[in-house]
Amino acid sequence: MDKKLFVILSFFFTAFMHSQKTFEFDYVAEYRERGDLHRSIVSTNYKFFNSRDNSYMLTVTQDTKNVHMWLMVKDGQIYYDNINSEDFFVEAISLKCPKKWSKPNNSYENLKDYDVSQLPDTVINTNRYSYFVVKPLNKQDIEKKKQLPVYYIVDTNILKLPVLKPTELLYRKWIKDNKSIPAGIIKEAFVKKKEGYESEMHLVQYTSTRKIIIVDNDCR
Repeated sequence: MDKKLFVILSFFFTAFMHSQKTFEFDYVAEYRERGDLHRSIVSTNYKFFNSRDNSYMLTVTQDTKNVHMWLMVKDGQIYYDNINSEDFFVEAISLKCPKKWSKPNNSYENLKDYDVSQLPDTVINTNRYSYFVVKPLNKQDIEKKKQLPVYYIVDTNILKLPVLKPTELLYRKWIKDNKSIPAGIIKEAFVKKKEGYESEMHLVQYTSTRKIIIVDNDCR
């Protein structure tokens, strides 16, 4: 091959590879979650994750016609796109120039304002689960109910890494001190109130799958 042609082809191949990012998922979990803004609304969403790499996660919701996708990456980058529901059920999906934004630094919680504590294991239907709590350290906020301790029940049976949103507090706590948060998938998260407890998120089921998301940033 001509040396000049080889250099040109190598340049275009390198540019093509840099314009694309590939994310692979081998599990999907179905959750029922309470919305942050509208506390009375409980919705179903699906979290696709890689059991060997928790630096990214794909969250999916569905309406009557479309599937809405949020791909979150640990560097704070978030990609959003939606496609026809029928087009989602394939192994590989290419997102051409999806909407994207980065979570600004001032949107992150200060890690020193929260404490993560391991609690004794809990037993549900004869199955043993890991148990921990995240407590805000600002007592005034707790008293005003702006923030409440959040309790987490974790299924530790199959995974060697914690399944966490890579743009949220728990993931950053785990990066800083991975002994404080157990490996596994969150079965339930809830807050305790005088009238009982209020579920924040509840695992319905999870299963192995194969999904590949290709993000194409070449938008010229």
